[in-house]
Amino acid sequence: MSRATLMKQWRKQINSKTLFCYLCGELILRQADLSADHVIPKSKGGPTEDHNLRPAHKSCNCAKSDMSLEEFRRLMYSKEKGS
Repeated sequence: MSRATLMKQWRKQINSKTLFCYLCGELILRQADLSADHVIPKSKGGPTEDHNLRPAHKSCNCAKSDMSLEEFRRLMYSKEKGS
């Protein structure tokens, strides 16, 4: 299955649900703000498959870049603490 086909199926599945960004925990209010984040980044061997995709704000996904979830959360925690 192509990546484009998988992404279309993924969006269709979650389109009718109330979605929260798995990175920041906030509600995703608009479909235009929705992106599919790879739990295991593609650059680290993560597949573009349903089990590795989570809903996220585009801005959060962009900020996470190719970090793991743990790396991203450590970075956000250190920014909140001002260190």
